[in-house]
Amino acid sequence: MDTLQHWRYFIALEREFTETLRYVEYTPNQQSVFSFEFARLLMLACSELDVVFKVACATVDPNASPDSIGAYFECLSKKYRLVSEEVRVDRYSEVLKPFDGWTKDHPPAWWSAYNKVKHRRHEHFELASLKNTIHALTGLFVGNLLALNELGLISNVFDGPILLGRDSEPGHLMVETGYKVDVL
Repeated sequence: MDTLQHWRYFIALEREFTETLRYVEYTPNQQSVFSFEFARLLMLACSELDVVFKVACATVDPNASPDSIGAYFECLSKKYRLVSEEVRVDRYSEVLKPFDGWTKDHPPAWWSAYNKVKHRRHEHFELASLKNTIHALTGLFVGNLLALNELGLISNVFDGPILLGRDSEPGHLMVETGYKVDVL
């Protein structure tokens, strides 16, 4: 099995998202812009995050069988503090916290948007927004770094993101210097 396939898929999605910025400028006024392309990327990023979290949970707690965002929170919170993780959007000098406020019973807003777009797009298409899509992508970035750490593969990553980055202080997931995160 190719153990870096999830990382390469994230890199492909990040590049596709970056292409959308040729048409919709990333500004505070544009965060609510929605489109079929954002809907597609939101669904792909969240669907992949579901898989990546399953991979990570299998090593964090081999006895767990998580099947929902709340169950992933319970599993991953045994070892990691994802709610405090930050991701830089380098081109725009912005920092996002994709899991801010996440609890067992309260998923991130972008995850709720994903489910509404997936199941009732005809009523919630406006949730396929630039804001929800980039938050989902940053969540996938963090999730991938966590899974790579759990699998011991961080040092095997050579193809890095072009839009997203991490800070270097302790407590952050890093590709460049190995994985660091607050561990309980």
